[in-house]
Amino acid sequence: AVELGNLNLAVASFDSARRLDPSFYEAQMNYAAVNLRFRGFTQAEDAYRHALKINPNDYDAHLGLALALRPTLEVRNVALSNPPGFSRPDMATLDRIEVQVGIIPLLSKRIEVDRLILIKPDVALETDEKGNNNWTFVPETPAVAPKPTVAPEAGGSGGASMSVAVHDVRVEEGHFSYRDGKTKDTRRLVVKKLTVQMQSASSPLHATADFDLDGAALTLTADTGPLDRLTGGGSGAWPVKIAMTAASAKAAIDGTIGDPNGGKGLDLAFSADI
Repeated sequence: AVELGNLNLAVASFDSARRLDPSFYEAQMNYAAVNLRFRGFTQAEDAYRHALKINPNDYDAHLGLALALRPTLEVRNVALSNPPGFSRPDMATLDRIEVQVGIIPLLSKRIEVDRLILIKPDVALETDEKGNNNWTFVPETPAVAPKPTVAPEAGGSGGASMSVAVHDVRVEEGHFSYRDGKTKDTRRLVVKKLTVQMQSASSPLHATADFDLDGAALTLTADTGPLDRLTGGGSGAWPVKIAMTAASAKAAIDGTIGDPNGGKGLDLAFSADI
């Protein structure tokens, strides 16, 4: 079934076989491998653990389990204080953040975030009457001059930077606002639910959102090309398909952007039904 490319059938077949005979080692391994390939880490971990009960010394099962392990970090009641002189004590608060990361990629200086969940973020951006904002953080001037940077030795790693990839993002019950200190005008965005999914930075992106903008209810669905095209990576036209609904009105954008990094080569069709 895998050779024919019917992965759903393959997963169902392997799962059925391992349930009928839990000691069927090959079914456990095949079920785990297919799930691991498509980021079904929980299912892969369970199958690899069953496989190791059958064959405790199998190298492939140990390696697969290491790749499937994705610990989750959860932090509650996060807050970022406001500078003095603004409307409330905290610029941002967060009821809960949940991050699931891969262990093995860290050994290669890669942070793979499989799931990032933000519950009840509350962010208030604002300016005061003089135009100063609360989101620019100016570091204090060091008391002593910094030490000169030492160049890495020839042949060394040179301190390769850590790469970061985020695959699944979810925001629930988010509140975001912007207040102009001069005009006293305030804009408010309430995100009831937002999901963003992608296999990698070089894979297509899918997003859905249900939100209110200044009291107007809106829903949005977006499918775009890979995010790395926005930073100069990849090549070719960047597909864009966005649909938005507000009450009985609908609007859509469909087409491609030749150079999304530079905002050039627009070939987009707009439609609206009001």
